[in-house]
Amino acid sequence: MSPPAYLSLTPVSKFDLFTCRIGANYASGGSGILNTTGNGTLTLQKQITLFSKTQARMSWARCKLRSMVSRSLFLVSAGGNDFSAFSEMGMGEQDAPAYISSMVSTYVQHIDALYKLGARRLGILDVPAIGCTPGSRVPMANGGCNDAANSMAQNFNRLLRLEVAKAVASSMPGMKYSIASTYNFVTDLMNSHLVAGLRVVDRACCGSGKLNAAVMCAQPNTTYCSDRDDYMFWDMLHPTQATNERGVVAIFYGPQEYADPINFAQLAAATANDDDDINTAMTAGVYAAI
Repeated sequence: MSPPAYLSLTPVSKFDLFTCRIGANYASGGSGILNTTGNGTLTLQKQITLFSKTQARMSWARCKLRSMVSRSLFLVSAGGNDFSAFSEMGMGEQDAPAYISSMVSTYVQHIDALYKLGARRLGILDVPAIGCTPGSRVPMANGGCNDAANSMAQNFNRLLRLEVAKAVASSMPGMKYSIASTYNFVTDLMNSHLVAGLRVVDRACCGSGKLNAAVMCAQPNTTYCSDRDDYMFWDMLHPTQATNERGVVAIFYGPQEYADPINFAQLAAATANDDDDINTAMTAGVYAAI
């Protein structure tokens, strides 16, 4: 189960957190890697600041805080919303390389900040095939995937892996990490969706208009399907629970195609037998539910 949301903790659950009994989820829907993404949300930088403040509150408790944090699993998902912001700002193909470079360098800075706060087990979800969401398909004449958007996601994912590997090798001794390829999972699932038990991959279950994805779910006049477990996407952007359940299996137990340099099960194995572990989640992207 996901740890409880930090900003919704009750007095009892806050006591449990500050006495090292549970972890916390600092997620903020709509936020991103860059501080300019997701106006009004908790940026990834702010989420890390909240975690730092949590540590300060936990330090008085009689628990081996440093050891506990180093054995905890940190899950971070970010990037998809930054690409949405890229499109909304009207930037073009010529701006993409510099924007992606800024995203990755900022991301590595955030990872370094977590490392300095004691994180040693890090799971990262890369950016999925954002050009294949129902919302991205809507403007396409044939309803197909937006190849330009997918290319940006692929370029980001490649650079992220390169820069994280370099940073860990040079300045983060003891850091163990796994980067889940939600991109590979999404594209493979689309190509073999019937085998995987999904019937619809290009339309949203909830929405309206073209591909039921012209507007976000819950807007006036939107409808939802009765067979959501047959759909890959719940709305114009987000996957269904059925998709997420399959994704969890892939990134936890699958080959390096879905998570590298090790899968999530191998990442968690080092802490699986420790009774004192807590879980910390910081997530901002499309795959927050995974």
